[in-house]
Parts: sequence; C-alpha cells; structure tokens
Amino acid sequence: MNLERIGGRRWLTAVGLMLLAAGLLVATRIDGAQWVDLVKWVFGIYAGANVTQRGVEAAKEVKASKTEPTEAQ
Repeated sequence: MNLERIGGRRWLTAVGLMLLAAGLLVATRIDGAQWVDLVKWVFGIYAGANVTQRGVEAAKEVKASKTEPTEAQ
C-alpha cells in the first residue's frame, strides 16, 4: 500500500489522533474545551511539519537546479 496515495503518513497520523480525540470526547474522558485544544495542537503540528517539509524540498530543488553561469558575449 502506498501511503502517499491516501495522504501520507503525517496526514494519517493527524487524522488518527483527531479520531482518537473524538472517541475520548464521546466516551466523556475529555470535555469539549480539551477536545478543541487537542485538535488545535494536532493541526498546528501537522501544518508546521508540512510547511517545514515543503521548505526543505524547495531548497533542495533550488540547490539541484543551480548551474554554472555562462560567459557574457
């Protein structure tokens, strides 16, 4: 199974944690405010990791595409 086809491991982890939080809410182990805080943290970590990863990928692309300057004619 290719995880990238269904969102990638970070996405699946975030969704899994949110489902776990929803289960805790339904089971009355946490209240609504705690659920909101948990979901905010999970989304914040997911978004931050994605932004960081995209930045790393962009930097690699720029580094790989650099060529030697040609002489002016």
